[in-house]
Amino acid sequence: MGGPIALTIRFDVGDEYRGSCWTNVLPEGLFDAPFYDPDKSKAHAKAWLKKLLARRSKSKDLEEMWGGHDMLAPLGYGLVVVDYVTSTLVSGQGYTSPNKAFYFGNEMPDKWRKLDKKGLLVNQVHLIKDMHYADIVMPFKDVRRGDWDMLDEALMDETDKMLGLSLKEREAWREFIEERKP
Repeated sequence: MGGPIALTIRFDVGDEYRGSCWTNVLPEGLFDAPFYDPDKSKAHAKAWLKKLLARRSKSKDLEEMWGGHDMLAPLGYGLVVVDYVTSTLVSGQGYTSPNKAFYFGNEMPDKWRKLDKKGLLVNQVHLIKDMHYADIVMPFKDVRRGDWDMLDEALMDETDKMLGLSLKEREAWREFIEERKP
């Protein structure tokens, strides 16, 4: 199961993507990036985004799932912003988190072993049965993560300062925030 989520990635000044994707592609796509190495993460994210957009171009029916939102404003399950210029990651969503690692079974996967060897896995715990969990140390200077309830006017203003929001994007932020008020 999945749903739409807003996604903005800024690789360099003037090289930016504002769009959306389906939440269930995040763990295997963007969040599978080697975030612990900013240069490799950037290269991985560019290649992943290129594949995502190529898939969208093959079928307009995929527009909602692969980029049709085209705004830096929360959508559906929330918002993810990866800014390699300011070394900032914002993950405000109701689906998954880039700094979480899970595995099932008795054998630690290679990716975990590599992260563990570099000292990038913290808070490792064995949950239930054969499920294991750890936090991944992120290389970004500023990491903000939480559920979509963290997407508020203050974060909207910070995002505006960082990347600049259009009036339409500010309106979309406000509508998203208003819809989630109790």
